[in-house]
Amino acid sequence: MFSVAEALKLDVFRSARVVAGHGGLDRPIRWVHIVDIPDVASWVKGGELLLTTAISLKDKPDLQQKLIPSLVEKGLAGLVVAVGRYFHHIPPQMIAIADEMDFPIIELPFEVPFVEVTKAISQRIISEQYALLEQSIHIHQTLTSLVLKGEGLDALANALARLLRRPITIEDTSLTLLAYASHGQVDAARQASISQGRTPPQLLAKLKERGLFTELRRNPRPRRVEPLPELGMTMERIIAPIVAGGEIHGYVWVIAGDHPLEELDFLAIEHAATVAALIILKEQAVREAEGRQRGDFLDRLLSEDFALTPATIEEAAGLNFDLERGHAVLILRPDEAEFGILCSLESLLDRFLRRRGKQALLAKKRGDLVVVLEVERAEEGQELMARFREEMAHLPADFAVGVGRVYTDPTELHRSYHEAQEALAIGRLLADGRRVIPFAELGFLHWLYHLPPARGEENVYLKKVHHLAAHDAEHGSNLLLTLETYLDNGATPCKRLMPSSFTATPSYTV
Repeated sequence: MFSVAEALKLDVFRSARVVAGHGGLDRPIRWVHIVDIPDVASWVKGGELLLTTAISLKDKPDLQQKLIPSLVEKGLAGLVVAVGRYFHHIPPQMIAIADEMDFPIIELPFEVPFVEVTKAISQRIISEQYALLEQSIHIHQTLTSLVLKGEGLDALANALARLLRRPITIEDTSLTLLAYASHGQVDAARQASISQGRTPPQLLAKLKERGLFTELRRNPRPRRVEPLPELGMTMERIIAPIVAGGEIHGYVWVIAGDHPLEELDFLAIEHAATVAALIILKEQAVREAEGRQRGDFLDRLLSEDFALTPATIEEAAGLNFDLERGHAVLILRPDEAEFGILCSLESLLDRFLRRRGKQALLAKKRGDLVVVLEVERAEEGQELMARFREEMAHLPADFAVGVGRVYTDPTELHRSYHEAQEALAIGRLLADGRRVIPFAELGFLHWLYHLPPARGEENVYLKKVHHLAAHDAEHGSNLLLTLETYLDNGATPCKRLMPSSFTATPSYTV
């Protein structure tokens, strides 16, 4: 962007002198405007370098005092005053105010025609705008060619980083990393994003608090993001939403790196966001087609009549699914039954497993995300899901996971599927806060879950438990708690297990 400091290097300003506002010489000039009327602020829009003879200000100290604040409020670049006829020098009060507000005031000899000033600056601005347009077209063509070549987001990030000589990050709507490219210096926040695979939770919370993402949803245009040094974000950034079909699918970030952000960066990130949308839509279409194929195969694989045939073996191989390895079925069930949440979970889990080299078959099925995971032990699936939940703690919706047992015979995988379903159902009934529920740890709860209500009513021990509950309710005792503690400790009688409020009563012995 053409600044006041750069304008002062033009030949037409050889005899000019900056008398105030040296701290604002980096203000950008968008155009030049000549005004010689008292109500100057009504005739400008912002970004102009204002030229004036100041005839309307002569002998009017009140107007002189109000002028600079009104121009600063309008966002002008600076003020050039022709001196030698109406003003020989800028009044001291104007200089003091301009210095305080870092607003440049330039004295120019009256003999220098304003037409020469406007011509020189306009030519320079037009020349820079033309060069900017050429650069923008080059960036657009370079990035668009990636789509035609079938390239992905990694190639887009690398190309944009080379073109702008800046670090680039592409993230999804949950601020999970999709692609990145490094170029030059980065700050601690960027390093953390790469190592964690997402924007750090504290930084994300602060950006939300600032209203950044609300504003991007309201007005999906590139925005400058000021630094947050206390959270390691010491460099300014530009963020642009990736919009397709009226929905935001993610974000492109341009990080300042080792040189200040420029107008070209804003143009380039818009091109990049458009190309990213095309890439994401293409990948989405491919995933949906593959998803239908996976879903069909998964339905047959998890049915009780699945059989190993040359056709099913060939189909599994085409899906990179090894039928000779052990597998466990995991079911992820979001608390909020929204299709968008399920789609996000599917893509996030797919990337999570790929990063760890895990083979799995994923498909959406009746509001759940069903995963057939290649593992040797069911505990491995349980541990992976616990870690995945930790990494996804920043998601707006929570989810529970049921984990079935491992089967090496693919014709038995329907059992693991039903076990995972049962684990979820029992976990919901227990309501004990557990969100990853392995079937293998249910113990006798599996038997109780399948016991018909009528058989439960016949159980003499259940009647005794009801008796204990009634006694607790009537007398405020803790007999049920004592029984639970007794059973939790292997049914070993020990005085230290008894609450102080408990009084042993032989008739309640279970």
